[in-house]
Amino acid sequence: MTQPEILHNQGAKGFVELQREGKDGAESWLFRVQKRFESRQYKMFQPTSNVSIYRVPESMRASKPQAYVPLIVSFGFYHHKGGQQLSVMDDHKLEAVERTLKRLNHMDIYMLTTEIEMLEERIRVCYQDSAVEYDRETVAWMLTMDACFILEFFRALSKEMSNEEQSFSLIFQRGDGNAISRAIKRDIIKLENQIPLFVLIHLLQLELKTHEKAVSKLATILSHFQEFKGFPFSLEVWEHQIPWKIEEHIRKGASHLLDLCRMLISDFLTHSHPHSPSFAVSVSKNQNNNEKLSKLSAELLRNVGISFKPSVDGKLLFENRRFGSSYFFLPKIIVGDDTETILRNLIAFDECQRCRSSPEATIISQYIGLIDDLIDSEKDVALLRNQEIIISLMGRDNEIGSMFHDLDREVSIQPIEQFEVVVKQITDHYHSALNLWIGQFKEEYCSRPWYIVSLLVAILVLGMTAMQTYFGSKVN
Repeated sequence: MTQPEILHNQGAKGFVELQREGKDGAESWLFRVQKRFESRQYKMFQPTSNVSIYRVPESMRASKPQAYVPLIVSFGFYHHKGGQQLSVMDDHKLEAVERTLKRLNHMDIYMLTTEIEMLEERIRVCYQDSAVEYDRETVAWMLTMDACFILEFFRALSKEMSNEEQSFSLIFQRGDGNAISRAIKRDIIKLENQIPLFVLIHLLQLELKTHEKAVSKLATILSHFQEFKGFPFSLEVWEHQIPWKIEEHIRKGASHLLDLCRMLISDFLTHSHPHSPSFAVSVSKNQNNNEKLSKLSAELLRNVGISFKPSVDGKLLFENRRFGSSYFFLPKIIVGDDTETILRNLIAFDECQRCRSSPEATIISQYIGLIDDLIDSEKDVALLRNQEIIISLMGRDNEIGSMFHDLDREVSIQPIEQFEVVVKQITDHYHSALNLWIGQFKEEYCSRPWYIVSLLVAILVLGMTAMQTYFGSKVN
């Protein structure tokens, strides 16, 4: 714990003890209620429109707490008192501060924390409860340590540091292949573990002198990591544009690192293909017209002549062909160790912001729901995997299916018909009489080899009988 925190905690403890001295239980209860009321009064005057770092709803957290709670390192206010397991990283945060000060050779620690202290009010309003329990100086030290750690950690992994800088560190090392680095990156992307992006930019600006250079530098650093290349989606078409895309979304006002990930993926899924059907469909449309694929699994669609194809440019498109197979183009999604954690936090962010979001902003949640609709069994997962819609780096097909089912349960956003055009085309194709008959035939017979054998034998017997009757009549 830092010295300012110790002083603050000691002062707060002394104040509490003084207030409670000589009081009975009822008065102690009254004291607690009064403090809570003062806290609420403080929050009433905070602009809620600036909130971007939320607490995950308890209904979502209960299903898989480890996906939302930091396990190695905490950032920001929500998990600052996370216990011994998280406080171990404080020494590494101080190491990061020392490394930052070497870059800012004209500043000392007190000058640096004063710079962050000037951002205190902007920082507070980004959080759901405004961190009332922390005083101004504590906020400054906390965010200074957190921001320095994040920047130095990413700089080390992006190979910006010299061998000498890394030789004395267990955390700030090149490459992200070790388990600790992967766990830290996983924590950095969690919704409750965010810090405002403008704090990182301000630190870089102190080093590079201008805001423009700071934004470009941050974009370059982050462009080395899959989390900021659209993961778990495969953004192959943007391979050489990632630094520029990251910089673009930082300038557009990304609130924090998770928001930056969301903006990149949403951009890819909505704007990379202007020729395809628009996903931005009005919420006010009649909900009775909202088509779902909930009963049309990937296997059923294949049985009516629909082939699945991966789209490299993010487009969701159905090509209906009169003769031969029709094609359903879907963006690739990668299922790896970190996929569920990232998607859960993106969905939680969507849920927390749904009253303020445009339809495009929730397209990630909507796409997960679409994939879940296509999966009814392991066979559906295998089909999507074989067609490279799902790129599996781990797990069995049943585990992948369970993951998508669990993720879709977390989505309570009202359907906004973002996929209306494509979904309607597919359902119309499926329900056409001829295609439905073909599908039922394939489902009933082609999926069961002994039915096929029996059918062929029956046809052969009938053929032989007909031939025997025909030639018998000729002889007579």
